[in-house]
Amino acid sequence: MPKVTFNDPVTGKPLMTLEDKTANGIKKLIEQIENSSFKEILDKYRDSSKVAKSKTQENVTQFSNLTVVDKIKMILNELVIGWHTSTEIKEEYERVFKEEIKQQTISTNLLRLSKHEILERRRIGKMYEYRVDKERLRESFSDEILLLSEP
Repeated sequence: MPKVTFNDPVTGKPLMTLEDKTANGIKKLIEQIENSSFKEILDKYRDSSKVAKSKTQENVTQFSNLTVVDKIKMILNELVIGWHTSTEIKEEYERVFKEEIKQQTISTNLLRLSKHEILERRRIGKMYEYRVDKERLRESFSDEILLLSEP
């Protein structure tokens, strides 16, 4: 039975699932949502998510005693669902935390997180790409990261 799940852009957790016996049924449900006031609600939610994300970035400076792996976990939590390279993660880390970090440090920590099954790892040519398991990632958060995650 075809289904489509809409995930929370911040936490990655499912918000809503549409399920129908046919793909055509799913298409009609999506069209109804797009044509209803529910679309406005989703748009407002997306706007509030952006505010929450920027608030998290502001609060990051208050937690200078976080470990490198905790900081990387915070970055991973904010990533869009999909595959990412260690270079992308390094650039985001440096942008958010305003501090330089060696590529090798990022790669080593990503390898460790993949061994703990928080990340899925695949080789593409000479590089590796990583995909986050948001649920397992959130389970691994330290108390300090959980404080940052609260509204």
